[in-house]
Amino acid sequence: MGKFRIRWSVAWMITLTTVSVVALSIGATVALDVRRERVAAVAELKERAELLASHMGDMAAKPLLAEDAQALASVAHMMAALPDVGHVRLVGADGRVLATMDGHGGSMDMGSMDMGSMDMDSSEAASRVMATPDGGSTPAAGVVARALSTRERVVFMGNSHLSIASPVVVADELVGVAQLDLDVPSLDGQIRQMVLDRVRQASALLALAALVSYALAQYLAQPIRQLVRAARKVAEGDLSDFPPRAKRSDEIGELTVAFAEMTRSLRAARETVAESTASLSEKEALLKEVHHRVKNNLQIISSLLSLQASASSDPEAVSALKESEARVRSMALVHEKLYQSHDLSNIDLGDYLADVAGNLVRSFDRTGDTITLEVDAAPLIIDADMAVSCGLIANELISNAVKHAFPDGRRGTIGIELSEDADGLATFIVHDDGVGMPADMDWAHMDSLGLQLVPQLARGLGGTAAFSANGGTTCTITFPTGRSPTGNGRTGPGITEKQEISKL
Repeated sequence: MGKFRIRWSVAWMITLTTVSVVALSIGATVALDVRRERVAAVAELKERAELLASHMGDMAAKPLLAEDAQALASVAHMMAALPDVGHVRLVGADGRVLATMDGHGGSMDMGSMDMGSMDMDSSEAASRVMATPDGGSTPAAGVVARALSTRERVVFMGNSHLSIASPVVVADELVGVAQLDLDVPSLDGQIRQMVLDRVRQASALLALAALVSYALAQYLAQPIRQLVRAARKVAEGDLSDFPPRAKRSDEIGELTVAFAEMTRSLRAARETVAESTASLSEKEALLKEVHHRVKNNLQIISSLLSLQASASSDPEAVSALKESEARVRSMALVHEKLYQSHDLSNIDLGDYLADVAGNLVRSFDRTGDTITLEVDAAPLIIDADMAVSCGLIANELISNAVKHAFPDGRRGTIGIELSEDADGLATFIVHDDGVGMPADMDWAHMDSLGLQLVPQLARGLGGTAAFSANGGTTCTITFPTGRSPTGNGRTGPGITEKQEISKL
């Protein structure tokens, strides 16, 4: 079975907090009231007891002096008949109980309570009056003994009664003690009744507080629930259902207004993004079409050059036309790759150079010994204009190597390498292991149009071209890619491949 969990909503938390605070306040108030009422009631009870004891002492003064048992019994009977009086005693100065009566009318004469002789002093009388038949003492006997010894009024507050003993003095002579007990249960009953009344009032107040706090909590929580529902719809992408306009000027009303403004802003932003996306898609489609048409036009030019070369009988013209055809094909390949790519302005140079080299070597459709083409190109993303220049450089260098580096059926290898360092500087190398250039070759004044184009194209890239002949020919092109040195232009695993071509 799953665990039962209480959903602590704002309404419930406000209600429980309010009820708890009110309950604690009421409890503290009731406790203070009970204490205050009890103190007041006890004070009132003591005042009444002192008044009754004083009145009883005044009435019993002469009978105690004369030891008039009948008069003392009359006084005791009269006092015992009063409300809440539990017991009455009249004790002589020698400690003998001269008259006693409880609140139910029972009485005892002094002969049955004989506790000593008349010759005892007050301290001895106090000692005797505190003694009980079983060797103990009672609160009533204690207050009587203390009153006899101190000649002062003594009050004892017990759980069920209040005992008071008042010394009776005539002409500065102690003639006895008037003692009575008042029942306390009536006081406890008053306290209990007061507590019950307070509990009833507190229950009604708690119920009212719960209703008011719950209503207030609902008033506060309702707009929050509406905002939660609206926020969930916004999270799901539905911006059509705005929260109701606030009809209140507090913080929640301000929150509702702010949420509505945010939703409207999101809706406007979504519409703007949708319009921009549609416009961008349209522009991408148009740009793809442009690349497609440029590629087709360049292929047409390449085909015308090929036809012209086929129709010509002049070897130099045929060679020039073939070189121009290869250059046009390398440019057309850039637009073909851009047309096929999702990125319409940038191209992976390594992938592009591999395709340029492959198409170029396949164009030498001759029989004979084998030349191996090796491509080791790191992934490098550059813009289309730079890619065209690099493609033309590769076209010139590879064509020159195929035609001149391996004469008389010599076997060999043509290699292409591409890399980028941490500073964003690209290095593009085309090398072969053919016969190489003459030792006295003037690299700055070469007769070949293609080799003259290479330094110019390198300068157009903002870089340099360097030739060397050491067991073959090597051309090193270095140029800045315009990328950050962190390598943001690098993507993919790079290009590594080997192709074999035949040369006459």
